[in-house]
Amino acid sequence: MLFKLLAKKYIKEILFLLNDNDEVSFGEIIDIFGMDKSNLSKLMKELEKNRLISRREEVHELKIPKSFFKLTKKGNNTLELYNLEEKIQSEDE
Repeated sequence: MLFKLLAKKYIKEILFLLNDNDEVSFGEIIDIFGMDKSNLSKLMKELEKNRLISRREEVHELKIPKSFFKLTKKGNNTLELYNLEEKIQSEDE
């Protein structure tokens, strides 16, 4: 199931974004990739369910909580799969 998730559109880019930044908000990810909120929400829930990312929420009075995401150790290890894929593909060239 992990490989199926990793093959989905935007997953690789989101994981590398989180790797390059300590923490990224839901809104920042939407702004960067121009994704639909509901699609991004589904992807982030899948990543969280598979323990590739963690979520932190900030609650402000009378406002919807703001979600922040961070790459977990498992998520960081998963990036090696993408790096290995690129290495294998470059050997064909």
